[in-house]
Order: sequence, then C-alpha cells, then structure tokens
Amino acid sequence: MKFLNTLKEVFLSSLPLAVIIIVVCGFIEPMENSFDYVKLAVGYMGVVVGQAFFLDGLEISILPIGKLVGSSLIKLKKAIFIILAGFVFGLMGTVAEPALWVLAKQTHIILEGVNELVFVWVLSSGIGVFVGFALFRILKNLNIKVVFTVLY
Repeated sequence: MKFLNTLKEVFLSSLPLAVIIIVVCGFIEPMENSFDYVKLAVGYMGVVVGQAFFLDGLEISILPIGKLVGSSLIKLKKAIFIILAGFVFGLMGTVAEPALWVLAKQTHIILEGVNELVFVWVLSSGIGVFVGFALFRILKNLNIKVVFTVLY
C-alpha cells in the first residue's frame, strides 16, 4: 500500500511536466511517427515507476541512517561539532558526486588551466561551508529571509 501512495505522489508531481511535453509534442512540434507517442508514454511510465521504487528504497535504507546520525549529532550539544559535521558531510557528499567529476573533466578540456582535482575540492569546500552555515542558521534560529537579504 505504501508503494501505491509513493507511485501516486510521483505521478502527480511529474504530471505538469508530462502535460507540457504532450502539448509540445502534440501541437507545437508534432512527432513524425505516431509510434513515438507510444514510446513517450511507456518512457514516462517507466520514469514514474522507477522513481517510486527509488524513493521507497531511500526510505527503507538511507533515511533511517540519516535519522540516526542526526539524532546522534544533536546529542553532542556543542554547536561547533554539529557545524563541523555538516561541513564534512557536505564536503564528502559533493566530492563523491560522479557528475561533479564529469563537469570537472569537461571544464579542464575547455579551459586547460583549470585543474580537475582543485576544481572538485574548491567547489566541494564551498558546499561544505554552506551546509555548515545552514546548520548554524538552524541552531541559532536565524530568519532565512534576513540571511538571504544580507548575503545577496
């Protein structure tokens, strides 16, 4: 029953995009082959089912770990440790992102002076700093509107 709720959620959240694609492919720039519409519908349903499985898998496997780590961090009661943990999670999570390494490689190909390793670590450090800052903002109960106003 849980999977059906997730499936419904994913379907409803992706429906506006599907409607836009249908309007574009049906009226603005029609496809030449009518079988392409069948392939489009099958592909859309595959994405919906796949995303529902992915989200249920996350809820079963990863989210309990996140809740455990989060509840353990809050027990530290020292803001600096919580902020540092956020920095480390942000840093390592970004370094481990394969798409970032692809972007670094492509950037190096276009701009030969950009070192891939430096690119990844600088960008990851920035993400880590802002994850740490986000935790600081939560701990100090800073209004996000004020933070955005000051930072912009």
